[in-house]
Amino acid sequence: MDVNITFCEVLGISQKVIIGEQLGSKACATMGLDQVAPCFYNFIKTPSKTTKSHVYLNNKTSLFFEITIKLVSSEHIVLFFKKIEGTAATKPLLQEEIIALEALNEDKNRFLAILAHDLKNALSTILGFSQLLKENYKAQQFEKIGQYISYIQNNAQSTYKLLEDTLVWTGSQSGKFKINKQSYVLNELLLEVLAEFKPIVTFKQIGIRFDQTAAVRATCDASIFKIILRNLISNAIKFSNKKGEIHIQFNILANQVHISVKDAGIGMSPQLANSLFKNGTLNSENGTAQEKGTGIGLAITKELIEKQDGNITVTSQLGKGSTFVCTLPQ
Repeated sequence: MDVNITFCEVLGISQKVIIGEQLGSKACATMGLDQVAPCFYNFIKTPSKTTKSHVYLNNKTSLFFEITIKLVSSEHIVLFFKKIEGTAATKPLLQEEIIALEALNEDKNRFLAILAHDLKNALSTILGFSQLLKENYKAQQFEKIGQYISYIQNNAQSTYKLLEDTLVWTGSQSGKFKINKQSYVLNELLLEVLAEFKPIVTFKQIGIRFDQTAAVRATCDASIFKIILRNLISNAIKFSNKKGEIHIQFNILANQVHISVKDAGIGMSPQLANSLFKNGTLNSENGTAQEKGTGIGLAITKELIEKQDGNITVTSQLGKGSTFVCTLPQ
C-alpha cells in the first residue's frame, strides 16, 4: 500500500507507518480509520464505487470524507479521499442524526404506550378482584376467595416484573448500569429464581424440570443473571399451555456455559423468531392465560447477556414450543 503526503497530513500520521502495509483492518486502525475498513470490501463487491463516511480519528478529531475507489488492475486499487468541510459535511450528518433520533423517539413512544396500557390492565384486574374478594369475604365463600387471591398475586407479580425490567432498561440506556462479574454456582441462582414463580406455576399447573445434579459455575453478575433467568422462565411460563412442561439445562461447551430454557407451548412463526432480537423491535403478544407484556423483557435479556460477553439464540416451531439458549463465559 502507498499513500501520498497530503493524505498523511490530513490524518496526522507518518508515511513510514503506512507504506508497504497491506490494506485491511490493521492498517485502518493505524490510520485511525477503523469505521471505514468494512466499506473497502463492500466497494469491491457492489457496483457503487463512491461513498461518504464520517470518521473519528485516533486523536478524537471528527472528519467527513467522500471516498472513491477505482480498480486499476486485478491486483491494485486506488482510493481517493476527499475531505468535505462546511455545510456539505455537516448536513448529511445532521440528517443521519435526525433520522436516528426520530426512530428512537418512535420506539420510546411505542414502549411508553404499551407500558401504560399493560400497567392499566394489571391494576384494573387487581382492583376488580380486590372488590370481589371484599364481597365474598363477607359471604365467607372461601373457595372463591382463594382464587381471587391467586389472581391478585399473579397480576401483582407480573406488574412488579414489568416495572423491574423498565428500571433495568432505563439504567442500561443511561449508561449507569454497572456489572460486577464473579464466579457463581448457577444451580443455586436458578433455585432462587424458581421459588419466585411458585404461585403462577401452581396456577397454570406447569411443571418445571431441572435435573442437573453437578454444580455448574460461570463468570457473571449474580443479580443480572437472575434477571436473565427470570425473563426467560417468565416467557416460557407465559406461552406454555396449562399442565405444560418447561425444561431447563446447563451445558459446558468450549469454556462456555450454555443455559437452555425449553417449553412446549404455542411457539412462534419463523418471521417472529427472526425479528425477536433485532434492535428497536419490541414484540408484544398475550400469553396462553392472556398474560400481558411489552416485549421489553427479551430485549433487556439480550442486552444484559451481551454485556457479560455472552449471546442468545432462539429456535421455535409454531404450535410446538420454543427453546432459548444463552451463553456465558465459564
